[in-house]
Amino acid sequence: MQKSRPTILILSGFDPGGGAGMLADSRTATSLGVRTIGCVTALTVQTASRFDSFEWVETGLLEKQWNALMEEYVPDAVKVGMIRSPKVLDRLLDLLAAYVPDVPVVWDPVMAPSAGGDFHPDALPGWLKTLGRVSVFTPNLPEMERLNPGRSAEEAAAAAAAESGCAILLKGGHDSLNPGLDRLFTPGKVLELPPGRADVYPKHGSGCVLSSAIAAFLALGNSLEPACRRAKDNTEQYLASSPGLVGFHG
Repeated sequence: MQKSRPTILILSGFDPGGGAGMLADSRTATSLGVRTIGCVTALTVQTASRFDSFEWVETGLLEKQWNALMEEYVPDAVKVGMIRSPKVLDRLLDLLAAYVPDVPVVWDPVMAPSAGGDFHPDALPGWLKTLGRVSVFTPNLPEMERLNPGRSAEEAAAAAAAESGCAILLKGGHDSLNPGLDRLFTPGKVLELPPGRADVYPKHGSGCVLSSAIAAFLALGNSLEPACRRAKDNTEQYLASSPGLVGFHG
């Protein structure tokens, strides 16, 4: 098995425009000094401003990608983005446990493309059960409300953290009252992460950048809170890098 620097295993869709998905995840982690390997979970037809269609990668082929990587690499963290279902993720986490147990897993529930459309009309049935196997879950406000109809995102995040034991980083990019205020929920506790700068622009795939940065910082040995803080700072630098829908690292 190859091991020269911290490695994260990425599970995400392929966005040919590069603003989100596998390309964005890999660029983010690489810019932070982390090796990336990955399994493509879906193929999309989109750009930063337009979404046309997508197809899921068949589960058998996804497992073949996974098993081939596990034979040669030892991931220090896993980043999950666009995934067909919690059932598929459970299967892959079973395979992971057979190779490298206790690896931190960051799950960004990519439910819809920013340019319109829907990857999960059924809103990820069984997501809360799978959450018990994940280290960090990074929904934005609309995603958390969609997963928990009839509850506020904050109430739902606190309850999910308490029930699953998973940390919930509730992203505040859609918060009209406190723009950019993220909240990190752990069982019985909430930590506010206010924005560090105001000169930021909306970006396609910003959630991919943040969750990949968290995984990278965890792989580099940071504990949860510093990893989230450093990832937020890194994401804000990315958001400020250009006024367009796709930013730049470094």
